[in-house]
Amino acid sequence: MSDKTEQNKLPWIRLASAYYRSEFGEHPKLASADLYTFNPILDELIEEHLIDYDLPITPCMDGHNVMSTNGVPSILGTNVKVPLSPNFVRDLAGRVIYTGYGPEVKRSSEWDNNRHVTFPKHCRIVTTDIEGSEYIENIFLTRFRTLDSSLMYEEEFHQKLYCYPAENHYPYKLRLDTFYQDGWRLPQTNMLYARKSADQSKAKAVGQKFIEEWDKASQTESYREFIEKRGGESWLEKLFQTGCSVIPTHEAYNSFYVVNEDYEIIRRRSGVAVQDLHKVLDEKASEEPKGTILEVIKPGFVTATHIEPAHVVVSDGKRYEANKRAFPLPLHPDLRLPHQRTQAVWGATWLPTHPAHFDAPAIWGWDMATGHFLQMTGPLWDPLHYYYESTPLVVKGFKNHDKASKHIAFVPEGMKERFYPVSSIRGFDMMSYNTYKMRLEKNIHPRSGLLRVNDPNPSSTLGYHPLPYTYEFELSHLWSPELMPANRTPMKPNNLSVMPVIQSRLTPEYYIYNSVDTNEEQKLEQPGMVTEIKESPLDNYPQLARYLMDYTPQLANNLGIVLYNIPQNLVQSTSALYIGDNLDEVIEATGIAFYKAVKNFREQSLTELNKTIENYNGNITGFVQKHWKCEK
Repeated sequence: MSDKTEQNKLPWIRLASAYYRSEFGEHPKLASADLYTFNPILDELIEEHLIDYDLPITPCMDGHNVMSTNGVPSILGTNVKVPLSPNFVRDLAGRVIYTGYGPEVKRSSEWDNNRHVTFPKHCRIVTTDIEGSEYIENIFLTRFRTLDSSLMYEEEFHQKLYCYPAENHYPYKLRLDTFYQDGWRLPQTNMLYARKSADQSKAKAVGQKFIEEWDKASQTESYREFIEKRGGESWLEKLFQTGCSVIPTHEAYNSFYVVNEDYEIIRRRSGVAVQDLHKVLDEKASEEPKGTILEVIKPGFVTATHIEPAHVVVSDGKRYEANKRAFPLPLHPDLRLPHQRTQAVWGATWLPTHPAHFDAPAIWGWDMATGHFLQMTGPLWDPLHYYYESTPLVVKGFKNHDKASKHIAFVPEGMKERFYPVSSIRGFDMMSYNTYKMRLEKNIHPRSGLLRVNDPNPSSTLGYHPLPYTYEFELSHLWSPELMPANRTPMKPNNLSVMPVIQSRLTPEYYIYNSVDTNEEQKLEQPGMVTEIKESPLDNYPQLARYLMDYTPQLANNLGIVLYNIPQNLVQSTSALYIGDNLDEVIEATGIAFYKAVKNFREQSLTELNKTIENYNGNITGFVQKHWKCEK
């Protein structure tokens, strides 16, 4: 660890995270494969390079690969980093896997094996040998999406330019922005990790021997007895170290839960069969959910280059489904609206509002259609657009942060054995210049002027919380147009009930009455800053027309021009911009492809940025039209 880090004494997990800066034109799609060729687990050499050469890498502090926004937050000076993907996930065996400092969008070339059930290149297992690994699932791995409006109260021009209208329609402004459920729980996948560094021929031979042992013992031993007699978990770990990962069956981490009326986890059921990892030989009637493994006929294993599927008997799920009919059906996300961290399959995910809605696990993975890391199935975790009962607990955690670091908040033990449903928000968030100033002076996370106004009554109905037009960062045509609903969402089925858009209960008078700062109250009294509550969601949130209606210049004009905070002093010279005049000398001296990739990445980024500036200044009408439709 460097001297600089020792001085700060900040706990971190020593793994590399990507950090792309859109204000410099940086985008993960511009990065070549050579940018990801080094060992992602940081060592002293790499760490010094991070400090000295300003590479697009940073040690993991909040568990995410991130990209900065050059929109409204960068203008306001608030939190600008947006999570693109999690650094840590859990595989089918329950191991913590580092998802890799690698290409953000994973295509088929990123896999050595079946991309449906194995991990892409650059992923690593996280062991206790990694400094800081003890913090995983013990601290909140959370960023915030802060819906600050203008903090520049002194200048009339800035107030009008940098504020979004109808502020009272957004009671939920201090939003969690994280892939980790309830701010800490690792995304669960159906994938199984195998050590790539092991000799693959030996790994496969170990797996075949494992199968042969089972064939001899299966006449007298059950599968559970077979594993336990040979050493249980410690034996499976020895096989894993050789490169042979035994496919989990009863113990698989994708099992359904038994959840009581207080949302507490009573127990986990047996694992669920996964296509390409388990071959289903038969289905039998049982009280278990469909696909739950009842019996192991033959175990299987995975190496980095080979899959030998397990043969299993599973539940047909009919009795389980019959018992579920007594519980209310969940509502589903309306995929015509932004849900950019969710697979675009109607009915695959749902909004949990009842304990029974948490029975099925939330399963994540790399979406085949877009290559992004998304939620595939299960109770939806989308704190950008929905309010959960865990939200105030996470915010409270950061108020009671670790004494060694204002950016580290520990998870209360009581949160770990229960789930938290979607709910309506009680109280509401407001702006305070004094709060913003205090957080800046004390370096408190998040950088924002938002604070909660306590109120025992719900401040909105239950439902989808829209983001202001310029805060849906991932849906910019400069970022990920493939995540725009219109570019990926099929027609809505008629028989599916969707979660409605919220309706705020904060009248203009009541909202202004609760202003904390005098200058905030004066700002809100200006025309348009607060508005009356109307019946139609499109009247309350006209930005939703972008997703529900065709483009027209008038509609785009009504929403306002998209503002970008582009540094005006940028020049074509990557050397002068990033590390001084010696970049070429450093590259030549090392002869490492990684550094050449960095230089090429910088040059391409500046070229893209210059094109953006040219389009923005030269054809603002066309620029806005492309932004509306998420076209490159």
